[in-house]
Amino acid sequence: MKGGLWSRCLGFKPEHHWKKELAAGAISYFSVVYIVMVNATILADAGIPLQGAMLGTLLTSMIGCLLMAFGGKSPMVVVPGMGINAFFTYTLVHSMKLSWQEALMVVTITGILFAIVAFTSLYKLISQAIPHNLQHGITVGIGLFLTFIGLQKSGIVIAHQTTFVAIGHFNDPKVITACATLLLAIVLFVRNVQGGLLISILAGTGLAYVLGAVEPASTVRTSETVRQYGQLFGELSFSGIVSVAFWIAVFLLLLIVLFENIGMIAAQTNMIGRPDTFKNSLRVLAVTNIFAGILGSSPAVAAAESTAGIAAG
Repeated sequence: MKGGLWSRCLGFKPEHHWKKELAAGAISYFSVVYIVMVNATILADAGIPLQGAMLGTLLTSMIGCLLMAFGGKSPMVVVPGMGINAFFTYTLVHSMKLSWQEALMVVTITGILFAIVAFTSLYKLISQAIPHNLQHGITVGIGLFLTFIGLQKSGIVIAHQTTFVAIGHFNDPKVITACATLLLAIVLFVRNVQGGLLISILAGTGLAYVLGAVEPASTVRTSETVRQYGQLFGELSFSGIVSVAFWIAVFLLLLIVLFENIGMIAAQTNMIGRPDTFKNSLRVLAVTNIFAGILGSSPAVAAAESTAGIAAG
């Protein structure tokens, strides 16, 4: 495979090994797959059918990842952004009183405006206006953000009214599982074991079932999922397009999507040592966001969890 036609077609450099690439890809997948359920749950609070929202999330991610692989040529996972989905539901729909159909139209128009910026010289003006120190700081911020999410989701830290966060209960099976998995990951990392993070994820998943930290999910009927998605796909509404609230929503969402993606992509392309892929990666995200509204999802971003796969090779 080394130096062969197959390697050139896949874009592998000679020093890259296909096993390492597969392991890194698997790590990226397992690091980010939770977003399918979390995003759908948040969108369901806006009135979108839950199972339809799951399928919309999957389709948006699939299209985004394929475009990023073959168009952006960067190892970034494209998914609906955490935080932006909450803005979609709790600000656009609950606070600004847009229907979820109107909010999906906001997403699509935002994607079109994002594409205008990405496919013109405007993106250079905006990206150059962001100081390099801030771009490097975003890389550190991504790591801290992921660390806090992990500590919170595992129960190691919990919410507290006075101090905002507090230490969780270490007799909780979730906390025990998280600590054991983290310890295993650190040991494998120190010993430089190839695919160590993937091994840790699989071992931690097995331990979670043994300790009762998770339960097997109930069966989902495919026909019901397809039926719900039929009520979601392409359900964009122009009814609020003449209102001031609608265009305020477009402006706010554009700022969030634009600056978050510029920061994320700049940080991650620098991590892989290929800043030249920034332009195409940004354009891929812009096109994906046009599809996001049509497919029934909140805006997409270059997932912060992509750094786990990048770190693994």
